[in-house]
Amino acid sequence: MSLQFKLIPNYPEIFQDEAPDLNEIPFLVIIEMAAIISSELYMTKNENESQRKIWNILSFRFPSTEKERIEYQFFKFKKKTNIEHLEIFTEYYLLELIQYALLNYKDHHIEDTRPIDELNIFKSYLIIVEQTQSRDTLAYEKNRKPVSEKDGDLEDFFQKSTWAMLIKQMSVSYKINVRYEFIKSLLFFQYLEKDFKDYLTKYLEYLNIATTWEVVAIYLSLINSGFDQKITLNQEQISSPVFFDLPESHKKILDSIAIDTDFTKSIDLNKNIDLNDKVT
Repeated sequence: MSLQFKLIPNYPEIFQDEAPDLNEIPFLVIIEMAAIISSELYMTKNENESQRKIWNILSFRFPSTEKERIEYQFFKFKKKTNIEHLEIFTEYYLLELIQYALLNYKDHHIEDTRPIDELNIFKSYLIIVEQTQSRDTLAYEKNRKPVSEKDGDLEDFFQKSTWAMLIKQMSVSYKINVRYEFIKSLLFFQYLEKDFKDYLTKYLEYLNIATTWEVVAIYLSLINSGFDQKITLNQEQISSPVFFDLPESHKKILDSIAIDTDFTKSIDLNKNIDLNDKVT
């Protein structure tokens, strides 16, 4: 297995004009498009093919001259960086884009997007790439020098100061093998039954599920359903954002791993959090 470092172009690499105002771009469309792209990246079997499909979908209605100009900039970036395959979209920057849209969300009442809106969605992604790269580079440079003399020299500054910040930039292609996940899950539950049986019993009671075998079966069915969902968008078949349709009796299993937004909004960061308050 080889580890490849991939360079992602940002806004100035592709566009020379003034960047659009992110707050004027329809946030709901940004979130929906980012979810579609993220699903394709996660479910893909061929990364290069997925990058091509995503670009074709997003640029389907771009003015032809604008699309050609952008693709020429892609070519220049690829040649300048001497990379074999150009990757434009990664999970890291997509999550940053979704986070920005959620934190600054406001309704935009539109019946349908125009080609200019779709171009601006692509621009908004590149703007977030640029902002994130600048933020991470600043953090990297800030941590290059020891805070005080007792911190010693710079030989281990990466391990001490920068690793946690830089590692989140690594985009890993994680592939799920259902058979391996099945075995790993059974072994994990066997371990819990041995050393944490009381907690496991409470968990099963909360889910209203009788055995750990049933829990594993439900999770595997969720994984399988994600691989089966496809949509056709702008003449390209692409992985669909996954929607689960579970029996009412099984919905607690999703609730147990989902973020409770009401709870997180109520957290006072200046106080210690008693997680036992969240136990149902």
